Amino acid sequence: MKAQKLYSFLSENCENKHSNIFINLIAMEKIHEVKMRELYTLEFPEEDLQIEIKPINKQKTKNFSDPKQIFDFAMERENSAQQAYLDLAQQADDIELKNLFFKFSEEEKNHSELIYAEIERLTNTMVWFDESELNGFMDD
Repeated sequence: MKAQKLYSFLSENCENKHSNIFINLIAMEKIHEVKMRELYTLEFPEEDLQIEIKPINKQKTKNFSDPKQIFDFAMERENSAQQAYLDLAQQADDIELKNLFFKFSEEEKNHSELIYAEIERLTNTMVWFDESELNGFMDD
């Protein structure tokens, strides 16, 4: 839920042409939440899972003046989530739970790759062709 709230905030605070990636990430993080709630319900059927989400620290995000800063922040959060799931997987004794956390870690890695591709696109560093295809075109 925290990641969903963060991505909602980020999508609202970046240019419309860049907000779609965050909207897509909200949906992906929602899937994680549903799976985690299902696991919790299986383990504790008589309890209702209560999650308290702290407000986003506006002080940390007030310097977001360009999309790259926003994407760098999002990338940092995805990398942190990936490591957290990896740590949980390594600590889990139950094989199903271990596999789920490894899967979540891999999904967070995929989220990072999406964000990284967007950063490359923003900074015009993405190479979308094989440079070897240019052989012969640049000869005088």
